[in-house]
Amino acid sequence: MQTENLWRIDGRRLIVGRPLPAALRDRKGNVVLRAGHVLTARDITRFTKDDDLVAYIGEDWPEAARQPPPAPRNARNVLADPRPRRPRKKTRQHKRHPYVTPLDLVIEERSPAGCRQRQVRVMARDLSASGFSFAYQQFIHAGTVVRVKFEALPGRAHLIAIVRHCTHVSGREHRVGVEFAGTTPPDSAKPH
Repeated sequence: MQTENLWRIDGRRLIVGRPLPAALRDRKGNVVLRAGHVLTARDITRFTKDDDLVAYIGEDWPEAARQPPPAPRNARNVLADPRPRRPRKKTRQHKRHPYVTPLDLVIEERSPAGCRQRQVRVMARDLSASGFSFAYQQFIHAGTVVRVKFEALPGRAHLIAIVRHCTHVSGREHRVGVEFAGTTPPDSAKPH
């Protein structure tokens, strides 16, 4: 593919856990990820240089993908940026509600050696329209992908969430805050 037919993709178009609509390319136009590949946080990291996404798309992508996406307005269209967010003022988009219940979740730990999935049982602490927090006995890095099934949701939806912060509470206990990033079909998620 000729380089004049390439467009640099806005990182907000790439969503962890969703398949690519068309091939993702390098600066020279070579295909690096094929259409249909389900994006992982590791894929995003692979294309990130100095906190800037360096990936390109060709004419096989829809015209809309060549334009910057609109800014997210609510939890349903939050894009799963695996990079930690910069600290911001203590203003919340959605009110937290106490939600203390045990949850089964899968933590996807990614490293150069590959992806390791751990199924764990945690205690949820609160819930909002855009995420939830839970208590855990270890530190979890920001950007880690978490998959969880809320039994109370219609259809027992499996949700994908991204760790946004992890704060030490006392002893080994940490409070982990995650942001919802999407859903997966019930048969493709691990927690049961």
